[in-house]
Parts: sequence; structure tokens; C-alpha cells
Amino acid sequence: MGPVSVSATGEEIDSGEVGTIAIDGTSVEAIRISAIWTDWGATDDVADFDDDPIETNGYCEFAWDPEQDSVSTALAVTPPEATYVGGAFQLTITAEDSEGKTDETTVILDIT
Repeated sequence: MGPVSVSATGEEIDSGEVGTIAIDGTSVEAIRISAIWTDWGATDDVADFDDDPIETNGYCEFAWDPEQDSVSTALAVTPPEATYVGGAFQLTITAEDSEGKTDETTVILDIT
């Protein structure tokens, strides 16, 4: 497998809407999305998704075993409408391979 890499895109949403963070990676065993506000809801399209740490630590993880040549996934986040009426929120996406090597990128969820 080649070196671990990750890319991601955020989007612009209206207050109260669901925002999607699309993530693509190569040579990936795990992907962590961090800097999520702890009162945001989140859902995914991956079976091995762990959203429990969002409430306490502001991150969630996707995991694959064994390491995957290529992955495409998405995280749908729901900022509470009454709290987040506008602003740009930066999330950090970190991919890790089976040897512990990482690649990182950031995305913006823009709430209007």
C-alpha cells in the first residue's frame, strides 16, 4: 500500500440543517474527526463508527480492520439550531495507517 492520505470537504448550511463532511482516504486503518462541538449530533454511513466521544471529548472515529487501500465515508453533523445561528466551524480530519503514520486536513462547516 502507498502512504496514508486523507482529503475532505465541508459545506455551507442554514442554521438547523444537517451538514455533511465527505471524507476520502488511502492506506487507512482509522479516521478521526475532531474539534466537533460537544452538543452536535452526528450520524454516519459506516458500521464501525464510534460517536460516543463527541459528548465528552469533541471527536469521533471510523475504523477498519484490516487497513483499507481506499475509503470514502461521510459524517452528517447537526448543530443545534438555537445555539448555532451562524459562523464558520473548522473540523480536523486525521487518517492513520496500520503503522501509526498519519495525514491530516481541515474542513469548514459554514452555518449561515
